[in-house]
Amino acid sequence: MDFLIDASVYEEAEHLIKTTKPDAVVNLVKCRMSTDRAEIEKTLAWESNVMVPENLARLQNIHDFHLIHISSDWVYEGKEGEEYDESALMYPLNFYSFTKAVAEEKISCIAKKYAILRPGSIFGFEQENRNFFMRLKDAVESNQSFAAATDQCSHPIYAKHLAEMINAALEKRAQGIFNAVGKDYVSRYELAVRICDSFGWQTDAVHPTSSSQRKIRIPSHLRLSIQKTEKQLLKVKNLNEQIDELKAEITI
Repeated sequence: MDFLIDASVYEEAEHLIKTTKPDAVVNLVKCRMSTDRAEIEKTLAWESNVMVPENLARLQNIHDFHLIHISSDWVYEGKEGEEYDESALMYPLNFYSFTKAVAEEKISCIAKKYAILRPGSIFGFEQENRNFFMRLKDAVESNQSFAAATDQCSHPIYAKHLAEMINAALEKRAQGIFNAVGKDYVSRYELAVRICDSFGWQTDAVHPTSSSQRKIRIPSHLRLSIQKTEKQLLKVKNLNEQIDELKAEITI
């Protein structure tokens, strides 16, 4: 059964929940704009990133389903030399991060049964060339240069591995907040080079750049603890494992 609704409108979200009577709901709604664009299109970003999860939190409180919300590791400050576990203070540096932090506060204050997952640097195959891997693949295939920051570091996660974490949170009825990231802490540049090496692509297409060129402030050093995730959800995979699985998926 397919539904096409605007989940930022409470009545439409309510109709969906009342009609389907779900045991669990996973909020994968993502604003269809870049994080830079969110600084300009603030209303649209707010509708997707705050109003949708708030509506779902309110409905969870009434209908008692298990809510899984996908947030972002950008809620952390990303200060060099720091490691962030789930109890770390949220410190949004831009409007996108701010909406993600507000959404988490809404859910934690309203919902009774929920898990919040904080992924970052999600990569994988998709129809649209939007994520890091697809943009890199497109650049290599079209013989164009690909800029990747050497000073923007995080724990990349393959989309399929994130799906496994979501499934684990559902099966275990996990409660609370989890850093949903991969094991390895690397720069965007290193991620691009390692993907190229694995797929046999020329690495000279990848050009090092600096995150300071961004128009918005971003959390540049997102070293996250995965201790809670491994203890309560599943074993976190290293980057080589994830890239190998992506390579196998595309080969198939």
